[in-house]
Amino acid sequence: MLANGHTNAWRYPLGMLQDEVRLVHQRQDKQAACAMSGMYMAVAALLDSNAVRTFNDKIKELTHGEA
Repeated sequence: MLANGHTNAWRYPLGMLQDEVRLVHQRQDKQAACAMSGMYMAVAALLDSNAVRTFNDKIKELTHGEA
């Protein structure tokens, strides 16, 4: 919990701690899924020219057009 910004986690009641752990796990799972999706798109871009366009569009979307 400390690594995820919960500097006073040791003071949390047990029920609250369980809820916060669940939320941290959900966020970490979502981050992993996003990373895997990006890797999949990158590999697809190597194999298919249409996927290159999709990959570049996604990068622009995620960087708000700054990449």
